[in-house]
Amino acid sequence: MKQICMDCYTLEEFLKELIPLLQPLLSKQSIEVKSNDVLTRKQAAEKLNITLSTLNTWTKQQRITAYRQGSRIYYKEEELLASLKEVNHKHYKKVSIKN
Repeated sequence: MKQICMDCYTLEEFLKELIPLLQPLLSKQSIEVKSNDVLTRKQAAEKLNITLSTLNTWTKQQRITAYRQGSRIYYKEEELLASLKEVNHKHYKKVSIKN
């Protein structure tokens, strides 16, 4: 295993050498995060145009799948949109507006 001599570099020189080595790893990680499109509770509620309490109720009713990281709750955007169901408008009455 190679050993690094930290006394040989100034901080600026060390960072100049380290950053190009880390760039490929950082770019791969950011691509993976973007593909998942993870939303916080607040972002998910705003996306669905509902309150946080409604989001909590739907999560408990298992209408929406939630993911936990420590004490935080997250939602996947694609799963939120997939959970929406198409409405059959034939069962609703048309309301006519009279002047």
